[in-house]
Amino acid sequence: MTWLQLGLALLLGLVCLWLVQQVQREERRFWQRMMQPPTDSFARTEMTLTAQPTETATDLLARRGLAGLGLATAVLAGVSLLVGTASLGPGEVLATLAGQATEAGHAAIVWNLRLPRLLLTLAVGGLLGLAGALLQRATASAFASSDLTGMAAGGGVAIACWVALVQPQLEGQPLLLPLVALLGVVPLALLLLWQLRGQRQGWRLLTGVGLSLLLPLLVAALLVPQFRVNSFVWWGVGSLDRRGWYQWQALLLWLVLVVPVGVFCLVRRTPPLAQVGAAALVTAVTVGVAGPLGYVGWLAPLLTRRFAGAGSSHWLAGSVLAGALLLLAADTCARVLDGVAPSLLLINSYPVGAVLALLGLPLLLCCWRFRQRLGLVGTATAHAKM
Repeated sequence: MTWLQLGLALLLGLVCLWLVQQVQREERRFWQRMMQPPTDSFARTEMTLTAQPTETATDLLARRGLAGLGLATAVLAGVSLLVGTASLGPGEVLATLAGQATEAGHAAIVWNLRLPRLLLTLAVGGLLGLAGALLQRATASAFASSDLTGMAAGGGVAIACWVALVQPQLEGQPLLLPLVALLGVVPLALLLLWQLRGQRQGWRLLTGVGLSLLLPLLVAALLVPQFRVNSFVWWGVGSLDRRGWYQWQALLLWLVLVVPVGVFCLVRRTPPLAQVGAAALVTAVTVGVAGPLGYVGWLAPLLTRRFAGAGSSHWLAGSVLAGALLLLAADTCARVLDGVAPSLLLINSYPVGAVLALLGLPLLLCCWRFRQRLGLVGTATAHAKM
């Protein structure tokens, strides 16, 4: 990594830290206003005895949850450097990272293949979690993400048109592909905003899932007559294969641009128009880098809400961490399959998008079927009050 990349990463971290500190300050002011002492002395005594321990316990639970997510992500990141078609031991990986590789092939595998893929996976997963949190806040629904609203599929159609009409090869243009994907994401974002004017949650979910299923057929119709399926199939399913430091440098520039916008719209409680717009921008970046990956953006904020609560700064950080952890787990499973069994598909490796679909679709159906038992029905009311 060059000094420019390190500087951009440091700038991005400082901006996000400042925004999180701002929202925590606003939360403290909000609770101070809510905890004003009442006129009744008995009520004042009761609130003093009960309110502060409850808030402290909730905050402690959220911090423990975030620490657990961070620890699990760090452990899985170490495991992801070990697995693949060529298995390496922990000592060999550590020696390679320290610049003392015993074999030249180990340095090429770790530094040129696995490490940039790991960084891309963590960044894309965090962006998916951020986009999911933005959409769930804007729609006041637990069943909202870039894939369930059809926005990711719209970006896929835009890039398919680019492949069919302009540039048949996707490699070599990582800075341009998010802009191309944005052309397909924006119409679906406008459709979502129109639906928010009064359409029920079930109809919004049905429309988004229907578009996510129909738009790939349009992609096939565009590419099959052009005989360009092979150059698109590894990307259209959703994959992190064939990624290196060049793609990471482009993604780092996009992170500096889109992450502050998304975090600001989420922590400042901006109107749904701004939140959906920020989610569309973040979705375009993820689609341009890794293709239309599903279920991560929906599941990450949903899991974090269980210990952080929707609307808090812990929920934002937890959604990003959970998104990175989920995508890293799916990518690690795909790479383990590459090492255990050769790919049965027409591409060189198992795409992470296929793993996410096999695991995420049954989970989505179960959550929708038992949404009342899981407490997902009253999410709209809870969000609307925040």
